[in-house]
Amino acid sequence: MGNLRTSAQISQVSDGDVTLGVVNRKDLPETPVNFRVTHVFVFNSDGAVLLQYIAKGQRSEGRWGSSVAGYVLAGEKYAEAARRKMGAELGMHAVIPRLILKTSMPDLGATKFITLFEAHGEGPFTLDREQVDRVRFVQPDILRAEVDTYPDRFTATFRHLWAAYFAQQG
Repeated sequence: MGNLRTSAQISQVSDGDVTLGVVNRKDLPETPVNFRVTHVFVFNSDGAVLLQYIAKGQRSEGRWGSSVAGYVLAGEKYAEAARRKMGAELGMHAVIPRLILKTSMPDLGATKFITLFEAHGEGPFTLDREQVDRVRFVQPDILRAEVDTYPDRFTATFRHLWAAYFAQQG
């Protein structure tokens, strides 16, 4: 089997997030089509959120991002993708995340539809070192200040979701 990161089939979706067809993930930069991703914020018992530092060679390498993030594969539901990525990136196989919100943003010349889930975990985590260089827990108030002061240290999608998360929390 080929490398999942380059050979993965993902759904091409309409402006209303309805499946139109299937495309190779690797073709997204050259063939702008709307697509789906899922993210998870993992919180510990102290209320701190887990961030991942994206490994070299990955899109957004060298930036901090959501605890878990990934494409939704063709035929997969958002929640299934969230669970798959939690297992793959952090070794959290038995945790069922809770849906927090759904949003969208421009990306790769198209619209990226994003679901954000929440989960709880303390670690230790089993990291997929090809995707995740390291992780750290950060208290939300400290993280808000970091994102405001140093936005380029974080992925655009994380910044979008972090703002949406706090807007929803009211």
